[in-house]
Amino acid sequence: MRHCGPFEPAPQIAVGVSGGPDSLALTLLLQAWVETRGGKLTALTVDHGLRQGSVEEAAETGRLLTARGLKHVILRWRHDGPRHGIQTAARAARLQLLSDWCAREGILHLALAHHAADQAETLVQRLWSGSGLAGLAAMAPDRELAHCRLLRPLIPISPERLRATLLDHAVPWLEDPSNEDSRFGRVQARQFLRTREEPLRTRQAALGAARALGAWRSTLEAGCAELAAQACRLHPLGYVELLTPQLLAAPRLLVEHLLRGLFQAVGGTAYPISEREARAVHDWLVDMQEPVASDDRSSWTQRLVSGRCVMTHGESGRWLLSRELRDLPTMTYDGPGPWLWDGRFVIHRNVQQEGRARPDIAVCVRPFSPQNGNALVSNHLQPALARVPDHVLATLPFLENHAGAPCLPSISGVSLPPDLLNQGVAARFRPAQAVVQGPFTVA
Repeated sequence: MRHCGPFEPAPQIAVGVSGGPDSLALTLLLQAWVETRGGKLTALTVDHGLRQGSVEEAAETGRLLTARGLKHVILRWRHDGPRHGIQTAARAARLQLLSDWCAREGILHLALAHHAADQAETLVQRLWSGSGLAGLAAMAPDRELAHCRLLRPLIPISPERLRATLLDHAVPWLEDPSNEDSRFGRVQARQFLRTREEPLRTRQAALGAARALGAWRSTLEAGCAELAAQACRLHPLGYVELLTPQLLAAPRLLVEHLLRGLFQAVGGTAYPISEREARAVHDWLVDMQEPVASDDRSSWTQRLVSGRCVMTHGESGRWLLSRELRDLPTMTYDGPGPWLWDGRFVIHRNVQQEGRARPDIAVCVRPFSPQNGNALVSNHLQPALARVPDHVLATLPFLENHAGAPCLPSISGVSLPPDLLNQGVAARFRPAQAVVQGPFTVA
């Protein structure tokens, strides 16, 4: 766990456990680690419902862990059955369910059982997909999510050692048949590594390469954080102003890596734009250095569109990056939350307001417009946000409770009537992916 710290006194940790050997071994190791520190461990099993017997397997895992004194919670993925990209969709849903549970329970740390073989397989997959150097650093032992820290303490550990640990403690485990289904990319990478003349030596070579690239990426991320502080102004409404001289004075590699993070956060996408797209954006910025000296918002006319974002060249010395006006969802949420709207805004019930945060009341979230915002809302918004372009306002979430009463995101520096804010729900710009990653750690 030394690669994953620091931790608070008496740490509260959640661990994802499928019932397979890797996650069971991690759970037992974490139980011992947490107990010596007076903390608490909760085991979470996601039932994807993709094959027969998953309900029974989740229950069997729960019985095993409960008998060992652990709290166990089963989370179920509700879906209509993905037709394409099954493993990718299941992996994304699993992480969302786990991190949402941590957010509801106030748990800061979520541990997963990725190990040395998984790290090597990730490197091979990314090589095959043409990933750049940053991607070839593979997985870090810890990663910041919107609501918690994702921990991978087993990255340096081989799966053989994990199975030996379970055998020593006479702990049975389940085998997932999809782990040997060659239709899936990860299984293909696994089989590729197994068929090398010296598979263990090949794995160690892959791990060494990932560590070296991870150290390089750590330096890159630190440089990007410094550049972002100098050249970016992130607004609570979810858009970014870029300061021209500071940005383009930096090395091209740093600028392009920062642009990928900016587009992913502002666009609310699962993945960043490609390195090729980042190069094109950089070239466009260089070409657009001639300032537009006007305070009129109609001057935001020169545009570049990529990754669900639009970049507009406006007043002297700055560009504005905002969410593109397309595919903005209208969603209805119920239950305790929180929810991530459009990959950018976290919608949550305000449990501080007595009698208002009722989880049985549905909340509808749609893009803001004068039509659904009504005159009262618009009259309060427009004076405070007079310099914000209209296309940015139209990307904000507009919230209504079950009775159609409006409530708006809590916005820094904007004073709104209590009736518009105290409907028991609130929104904050908190994208699933941060603009700049924390230091990329290496196990």
